[in-house]
Amino acid sequence: MRRAWTSCPGRGLGGWRARQPARRRVRTPVHSVRSAPPVKLSFHCSRPADVFILDALTAAGVAGILGGMTVADVVASADAQAAAERLLTRLGPRVGQRFALLLSAGVGVDELERETDTLVAAMEQMLPTPSAPAQVSGPVWTTEQVRVALGAPGGAPVSRQAVDDRVRRGTLLALRVAEHGERAYPLWQFVHRQDRWEVLPGLAALLRAVPETVTDRWTLASWLRQPHPALDGRTPLHQLLEHGQADEHLLEVARATAARWAA
Repeated sequence: MRRAWTSCPGRGLGGWRARQPARRRVRTPVHSVRSAPPVKLSFHCSRPADVFILDALTAAGVAGILGGMTVADVVASADAQAAAERLLTRLGPRVGQRFALLLSAGVGVDELERETDTLVAAMEQMLPTPSAPAQVSGPVWTTEQVRVALGAPGGAPVSRQAVDDRVRRGTLLALRVAEHGERAYPLWQFVHRQDRWEVLPGLAALLRAVPETVTDRWTLASWLRQPHPALDGRTPLHQLLEHGQADEHLLEVARATAARWAA
């Protein structure tokens, strides 16, 4: 039997209940649980999805109905859905404002609708893609995405050589992911200001404090996301983002870490 799980705080186990056809409410026999078709999951709740799901699955012992999905799979799916909804909530008004400007400039609604796929593809082009570096540094961009971001608004991307030059000068953090030189660039180091993408102020000073002659950028990217006692338990990355620059205290911590690694 195909079941769909829908969120409804206050009902059922942990706020989740199984939605079945109104005319036929039949429980799936225990012996047929493993052969049940894949479950269609629908998450529409502002409460932490992992709390709801784990409560429901562990308390009711219904993990078997997931058709091969693990609890971790369900939690990851719920988290992804919640993150996507938060992004769309912020994106919607901005798209509406831009469309209003286009309409006032004489662009027809039918023209915008015809170009929907193109617009979606353009936005999708800048979304981070799953990769090994993302597990170390968080979401990352590829070299091609960085070229587009650092180019003039509405203009041509910067050259690959320009990006490589920034990496060599230590003003851009790049993680090498292939022998032929392909790199991944942590997304947190880019800030959007006045319709342009810029590199986070202070990053260059931090990269100079921990040069590649001391440790590779993978190790540095991992260190940036680890809580540090000298920063009151916060991560160096949190300190950098919170202040919008590498303050002297953060640089002292970075230099001390570099000295320890070099010893």
